[in-house]
Amino acid sequence: MTVNRIDIRLVGISLEASPGQTLLEAALAAGVAYPHGCRSGRCGSCKSRLIEGEMDLLPHSRFALSEEEKAQGLILACRALPLTDAAVAWLDSDEPDAAQPSNRMNGVVTWLEDLTHDIKLVRIVPENATPLHFSAGQYAHVSFKGVPSRSYSMANRPGGDSLEFHIRRVPGGATSEHVHDALSPGDQAQLEFPLGSSALRRDHSGPILCLAGGSGLAPIKSIVETALAHGMDQPVHVYFGARAVRDLYLVEHFQALARKHANLTFTPVLSEGPSAQYRSGYVTQALEQDLADLAGWKAYVAGPPQMVDAAMEATFARGLQREDMHADVFYTPRSPSRRFAPGHCGPKIRPAASSSRRAFFNRSLGPDLDRCFSARDCGIPGFFENLKNGRHGRRRLDLDHARGRIGLDPGIQVEGLDRPGYGSGAPPAGHLLYSEFHEISPCLGLMSLKLGHPTVSGSRESSEKTCVDPSRLGR
Repeated sequence: MTVNRIDIRLVGISLEASPGQTLLEAALAAGVAYPHGCRSGRCGSCKSRLIEGEMDLLPHSRFALSEEEKAQGLILACRALPLTDAAVAWLDSDEPDAAQPSNRMNGVVTWLEDLTHDIKLVRIVPENATPLHFSAGQYAHVSFKGVPSRSYSMANRPGGDSLEFHIRRVPGGATSEHVHDALSPGDQAQLEFPLGSSALRRDHSGPILCLAGGSGLAPIKSIVETALAHGMDQPVHVYFGARAVRDLYLVEHFQALARKHANLTFTPVLSEGPSAQYRSGYVTQALEQDLADLAGWKAYVAGPPQMVDAAMEATFARGLQREDMHADVFYTPRSPSRRFAPGHCGPKIRPAASSSRRAFFNRSLGPDLDRCFSARDCGIPGFFENLKNGRHGRRRLDLDHARGRIGLDPGIQVEGLDRPGYGSGAPPAGHLLYSEFHEISPCLGLMSLKLGHPTVSGSRESSEKTCVDPSRLGR
């Protein structure tokens, strides 16, 4: 097993990267406070320069790293797999505090409060740590006894004696269901923070745009409150997207802040059904309707992958510079009732080499899969294949979007294979509408993809399923 040596020039540190380990994973494992955000190739916070050596770049959003930047020798640390010994340097940050070292400490749960039907406020007081130093917008790894560790953004301002988290219940999610059903004041917690670089840039004097989806309001709350407390008086526009009225929270809090601070505007947007009180549609649509020119702005975005992708597309189209986008992508592993024995991953396979670099998966309209196998050691980290040869035939998804974590870009093209197997009603190539992850076991999960197919009369949808590795997920 070859271990590559990586020199990080900015801090004068040399570390080892194991096979299949990204540059960011190796750096964090070595205790290096490497700037990063989403860990999934979407935000660009870990953009770095490859000085020496070779690295394989895993799939990423074109918004995080463009073809022009790759040609200039830039990489994303969270998507870079070292192939040889190498030397790198992360790009200079405009906020030094965003790269401060993380600390591990124990804490005690002191307060629980229901914010919505599925979001709970959890306040934790760390032991012997006052005041608590972090940058507004950062997050922590939080562990409770008996359940997996999860990452949650701090919702309060830095400098206090406690940390506030907004934790959404994920049906079947071991940690979130423990928090909602069993966690009590006095329970112990283990914390590692601060993490992430999607943090408030206090030196910025131009307008600020904040977009939040669901519990993504937590880091946005920290950013907005901190900006106002530091006397940042430029325009601050906050858009909060939710499905329905029952999914909104802290509306009165932000409205009170807006009344006190004339530079703050707060706009809730509901995506499901019209509302007499709030705007309807997607939160990015409201942004597009209100703001035509974002040149010179800073944007802070927190929420599910689809919303973050749409926000990047909308803001960049309106003149926002890539370095002014700071995104925090929220992933929510989900667990259906069907589970395998703990730790059982099934036999590992090595797919045949293909010059077209395409991964195959089944089109399955049923709820179950017959055989899912790990491909953890095949050079496609985190990607699994369903080998069932069912009557629906097979379809293929470009590896440039499919391998790695669940970060699939909406709108990517998906080609049909074995057309005769679909019969006369076979859908042609389509595009991805959204993806959703369901955890089956610690090492196996099910990816559900919804595809849009063009037809003469408009479009139709179909569902696709494949297996992926939950341990490789981002936040």
